[in-house]
Amino acid sequence: MANHRAEDLRDALRRLVSRVIANHGRKTPSAASETQPPPDLEPASAFEALLRQQILALEQQLQDLRGRINDLFLLIVGAVALQAVMRIAGF
Repeated sequence: MANHRAEDLRDALRRLVSRVIANHGRKTPSAASETQPPPDLEPASAFEALLRQQILALEQQLQDLRGRINDLFLLIVGAVALQAVMRIAGF
């Protein structure tokens, strides 16, 4: 009895997995998503507008910092490569 139930569960799981694999990547249109307007992404208050500006400024500062770190890394790699070339050349 328990063995039969385990086999039924395995078969159901196999069917479910095969159905998920077959439907992977397919988008099924739903009536609810077609009738709803897109969400409003504009800030609703002055606080949200200020917060958005601060986050954008922070993102810009982070990009600048990443650029500086990349430049520093390139400088270090260049100095190591120059030292290696100088040692090989005998200077």
